[in-house]
Amino acid sequence: MSAFAATSAISRCGRQLQWQQALEIFWQLPEAAADTALYNAASAACERAGHWQRALELFSGLLASALRLDRISYSTAIRACRRAGAAGAALHLLTQMRAAGVESDVIVYNAAISTMGQLPWQESLRLMAEMEASLLQLDIITYNSSIDVCGENSEWRISLLLLDDAAHRKLQPDAITYNTAISCCEDGEVWQQALRMLDEMQQKHIRADVFSYSTAISACGKCFYWQEALVLYAAISASECWRRPWMKALKATW
Repeated sequence: MSAFAATSAISRCGRQLQWQQALEIFWQLPEAAADTALYNAASAACERAGHWQRALELFSGLLASALRLDRISYSTAIRACRRAGAAGAALHLLTQMRAAGVESDVIVYNAAISTMGQLPWQESLRLMAEMEASLLQLDIITYNSSIDVCGENSEWRISLLLLDDAAHRKLQPDAITYNTAISCCEDGEVWQQALRMLDEMQQKHIRADVFSYSTAISACGKCFYWQEALVLYAAISASECWRRPWMKALKATW
């Protein structure tokens, strides 16, 4: 089997989360026939299936070889670091990537930002600044990840500022954006802001889900604003969305 055929077969296995089969194909090929694309495909198959240790082992093998790493190599390794919760390693890979002269992209930075929850929230903003300095276009995934990082650092004010900045850039927030922001407000015990986020979702015709409502209600409850929580619960109970299956799940929690 040629390296090209093996890479194609491994990629198919990766899409079906068949990481063990992907590795079997990888190890069947002689080391001398392996190329960067083959390593990338095998590493991606493991990472996609949640086996980040295997993905990083393959990345280490690629590093030790005489092959040249590319953007996909680093991107896959950084995604594996995200699964491992290894923010420091992700930052190291970004630095290593630049030193090797490998051009980064939005996908690589977004993956790196999503690992930053264990580090000070300023790190995510620093990476956003790096993206702009590199003339990379920030997208809504960039903001979703940074808002989440700020939430994990209990910086709900910064999270809402990022949401406003995304709107200023004409980016379209989605349910993930608002759910993350509402969660930040719940953690910060600012129930008014949580309800404002929920109201904005309705104004922008973004469909709220069980997480949106339950988190907003929880924000009210944490602040002992039970009346607001009950009013919100009653309002959505009487609405058309009450007949949706997820509303029954919300009802069961009360």
